[in-house]
Amino acid sequence: LMKPYGYEPGKKYPMVIYIHGGPHSAYGEGWFDEFQNLAAQGMFVLFTNPRGSSGYGADFTYSTRGRWGMEDYEDLMKAVDIVAARPDVDSTKMGATGGSYGGYATAWCSTKFSARFAAGVMFVGISDKVSKVGTTDIPDEEYYVHARKRPWEDWQFLLERSPIYHTANARTPLLILHGKDDPRVNVGQSRELHRHLKLRGQAPVRAVLRLDDSAS
Repeated sequence: LMKPYGYEPGKKYPMVIYIHGGPHSAYGEGWFDEFQNLAAQGMFVLFTNPRGSSGYGADFTYSTRGRWGMEDYEDLMKAVDIVAARPDVDSTKMGATGGSYGGYATAWCSTKFSARFAAGVMFVGISDKVSKVGTTDIPDEEYYVHARKRPWEDWQFLLERSPIYHTANARTPLLILHGKDDPRVNVGQSRELHRHLKLRGQAPVRAVLRLDDSAS
């Protein structure tokens, strides 16, 4: 947990959980500009390695195969609960952010479990586990490492693991960031979630898509 710059005891501060990608990667000793930027804006920054992260043995890393949004989400929320209970954290002003798998988890926090978070920023995130298979450059990794099912084996299973399926719950304002040349997570993943949320009109949503060399 990184404290806000200029931290003053007795004050309450917003908190952001920053969720890593992969999910088979991990936070360790290192410098993250993103954390520093958020802390400089007066926020606590929470970062943790939930189930599915690397570095804790194969069983831990592969425990989330075919189970995205389940035990991994529980681990993230346990960390959030611990921090939200602090007297110096404003639990009404908690946000979630991350890219790739972290973007998926952010979208999950902003749809299926929207009640927990006041804001989300998803970048290069996955919103539709079905269309991901047809648009990624690693469809076999999606099968062997992540989903453990081909779409035609269980369409409903992959759909229910997709944030777009749960947009009826969305109440969290969401900023979506993506670029057109991402081969791993196609920009359509962001377009789909943006469209679903806009059509429902239940929460503010904005997409910033880099579609050519001059756009931003």
